Amino acid sequence: MPVKSGDRFTATIRIIKSRGISYGRALGDMGPHERSSIRIKETPGVFQIEISARDPAALRATINSALKDLHVLESVPAPEVPHLGKK
Repeated sequence: MPVKSGDRFTATIRIIKSRGISYGRALGDMGPHERSSIRIKETPGVFQIEISARDPAALRATINSALKDLHVLESVPAPEVPHLGKK
């Protein structure tokens, strides 16, 4: 989501991806809010969250929300993938 006019405060969070975690799917639900917006970029090794807000309180609240979701994602153990061909 592009920075809206009037959004003076921005922050970028870059995460080096861990295997087995789908960051985009989990954080993709964080749509625009009245005073802030989030833009997600994903490359093969890096997951990036760009946050823009109208005021510092909205920026802080949106950062906290994103960090809380990231903490949950990182805390949950990755599911074991069954090996094909082995019994």
